[in-house]
Amino acid sequence: MNPTEEKIIISSKALFMRYGIKSITMDDVARELAISKKTLYQYFSDKNDLVKKVLTHHLEIASNACKKTFEEITNPIDQMLVMSRERAEDMSNMNPALFYDLKKYYPESWIELEKYKTEFIYSHIIKNMQNGIEGGWYHSNIKTDIVAHIYVHLVDMMIGGGDNLKKQYNQKELHLSVINYHLHAVCTKKGLDHLNKRLTEMNHQ
Repeated sequence: MNPTEEKIIISSKALFMRYGIKSITMDDVARELAISKKTLYQYFSDKNDLVKKVLTHHLEIASNACKKTFEEITNPIDQMLVMSRERAEDMSNMNPALFYDLKKYYPESWIELEKYKTEFIYSHIIKNMQNGIEGGWYHSNIKTDIVAHIYVHLVDMMIGGGDNLKKQYNQKELHLSVINYHLHAVCTKKGLDHLNKRLTEMNHQ
């Protein structure tokens, strides 16, 4: 990717995260980067193209971070906690309107996000469940397919939760609550002891 194009994508993502997508214009992006609109349109045909490339870039980063976590951490509970913490930090200052704007005004990009959830997230939860069962961290009678689908739906809840939920809690709080709920539902006594130890350590960091 051209360095200028990447710089535009990163700056645009920051604007979208802070203000939502609909309220940001190509003029705003050009002004933020102190470049001309002519330069901006050398890399992006229109705002829809910009949004699509911002989302693709974001999902690539999230995917690579997840893959790295799975490669470097063997304990399935630690995998989930690390991934959740990373995503929670990434989403902590996100404008609640972002996903609403994406779904309503940029359906192609929304479909890409849906595919990421139903394929990438789903497959990694399946893998995590299988490893957890084999290691005795998770209950052996878990239906991994069902649990993985439930988890994806929990992710949907975080993204598209009701207005009251979004007013009371930010994305970071929602994310950490969901992962805590998920792990308490699947962990054995051995798993819960490890989970509680890790949560205590996290609270003292």
